[in-house]
Amino acid sequence: MKSVIGLMFVRGYPHGILPVEARATPSGLFQYRAIVRWASEHGKEICGWLAIGEDASRPLRPSNSGFSLARLQVSNKHVPLVMDNVLRLYDGATPKSATELTAYLQDTRFPVFSAAHGCVLHADPERFELALADRLAQINERSQRRDIKAELAELGIRKSTRARPGPRQEQVAAQKASESVLLSAQISLITSKLDASELPLELKRLCDELNRRGVLTKTGRLWTLPNLRKRLQKMRAVKPNARIWEHVKV
Repeated sequence: MKSVIGLMFVRGYPHGILPVEARATPSGLFQYRAIVRWASEHGKEICGWLAIGEDASRPLRPSNSGFSLARLQVSNKHVPLVMDNVLRLYDGATPKSATELTAYLQDTRFPVFSAAHGCVLHADPERFELALADRLAQINERSQRRDIKAELAELGIRKSTRARPGPRQEQVAAQKASESVLLSAQISLITSKLDASELPLELKRLCDELNRRGVLTKTGRLWTLPNLRKRLQKMRAVKPNARIWEHVKV
């Protein structure tokens, strides 16, 4: 395989879309660049381009006229087609159309090399089935979604519950409260092991002890006198009567 024909598939466009028109779409341009890059990396010459379009609301079927043109080009030039990912052809498929498309692709008269898989994927049924499994699972879920919604509605479940993050201020306040509790606990552990004559604990000694124990700031840094003093002052403003203030000089 020295020469290849690049094949692009875009949804929401006529069956007979021209390659230059396909490249003017985001998906088509992505595919075009991926195929060119693959050909360059593997020393292949792209001797032509083809494009297949399909309506956004319909699955791709073997009756699409783009397939007929592609088969004609393959027959005339005796070179295979190359796509960036042959499984792209299953986008928007239904269980029935996926079965029809698989049978069509596995016809050896229509070789489509998949650059993403490094082979004519559908020529190896076992490997093709394995690679296609995820796409088929998505297709089956989509095809059953309406029935599943109706089933949930019969059970009285008409709207799914979604996680709703709280306001940013509430999240920040909760985080700070959690950090304050942890720091207070560490200070209590440190001061509980000291004699009464060593209390209240000087801030410099507390700072050194926190760092020695591996108790870091919320940003993962060692404590310094300024940031520890600032943190303790904020904690004291929130809980001025907490017991730890009897044991620490702020």
